[in-house]
Amino acid sequence: MVCDRRYRPGWKHWGAATTFAGCLVLALLAAAQNPPDAGREIGNIFPTAPRELRQNLNRAQQAIADERFTDAADELGQILDNPASDDYFLGRPGQPDAQQSLKTAALALIGSMPAKGRQIYETKFGFDARAELEQALAEASLSKLTEVSRRYFHTKSGYEATLLLGRTQLDQGRPLAAVLTLKRIADVPVAAAQYDPELSVLLATCWVHAREPGKATDTLLALKQRLPAAKVR
Repeated sequence: MVCDRRYRPGWKHWGAATTFAGCLVLALLAAAQNPPDAGREIGNIFPTAPRELRQNLNRAQQAIADERFTDAADELGQILDNPASDDYFLGRPGQPDAQQSLKTAALALIGSMPAKGRQIYETKFGFDARAELEQALAEASLSKLTEVSRRYFHTKSGYEATLLLGRTQLDQGRPLAAVLTLKRIADVPVAAAQYDPELSVLLATCWVHAREPGKATDTLLALKQRLPAAKVR
């Protein structure tokens, strides 16, 4: 660090307190450039997932590779049942997966399973997902609707909860939040096929309200290419 000499004469008139403050700033800068534990992880804003949850993920990956889909569903269900799965990340700072959340990895594994594996997952968790969705709707509880979307996304009720959550966010005047929610469904071909053309029209509406008419047009053109005979009421 190089100090501008033009400012040094002024220090004489600022008093001892200012001189001390300047010295403190320089000391802190020096400490930052030469940390006492340079190799240690300090203040990591991406907390690494606990060992037991990482083991759940590893066992699920192996089970999918071995086509033991029931075992994979059990392991992944344990991850998604943990509310803290949103807050944990897989890698440490500097690693490629440092910013991939544990929940995102678990959902990606479920989505990557073949039709047989997804059907087993639906059989295992679909009943609970439907019961919790019906309870959320009966109570008009947005928090419970969000929880169904979080825990059971890759079930029929999970997709429905996510669609309803996106509609609610749009009604609340939060079109960009609605886009992020609805795109979760649009990015899963099986789910998108179930809800189109309504899904694409909702997405286009969100883009219009977000003042992104070009993206709205692209969304509707993509819908026309996929479903040229689709009709919307």
